[in-house]
Amino acid sequence: MTKGGTWALQSAVYERLKTNADLGNIIGERLYDMAAQGARFPYATLGEFRAEPWGSKTSTGESITFRVHVWSQYSGQKQAHETLEIIRDSLTKTALVVEGFDVIRLQHISSETMIERDAWTIHGIGRYKAILFKR
Repeated sequence: MTKGGTWALQSAVYERLKTNADLGNIIGERLYDMAAQGARFPYATLGEFRAEPWGSKTSTGESITFRVHVWSQYSGQKQAHETLEIIRDSLTKTALVVEGFDVIRLQHISSETMIERDAWTIHGIGRYKAILFKR
């Protein structure tokens, strides 16, 4: 079975982040596709992936935007910012290997943090864009 670009990219992102020691020092093993209710803080989740296919007579690929969320209850926003920076560096400083695709570009678009309604939880979001060429 051939993987689509979004699943192949999500799998590669997950593996890259799961093996990052600096990220592990903050969130431990708490990197989720979807966190269970009551998950222990801090943790990160892979968020929304959106693909836009492109192609020509000789090649095809996908432009994929995605988000990585971080959740913290550390006093202040420092932990969320540091976690977002580690994730950004992990995804953009070294080429990512995506099964079945060549990664033409993987770029960080933006990051933000916000205080959730409980006035205690900090939610950070990192936004990324990947251009994939189908092999």
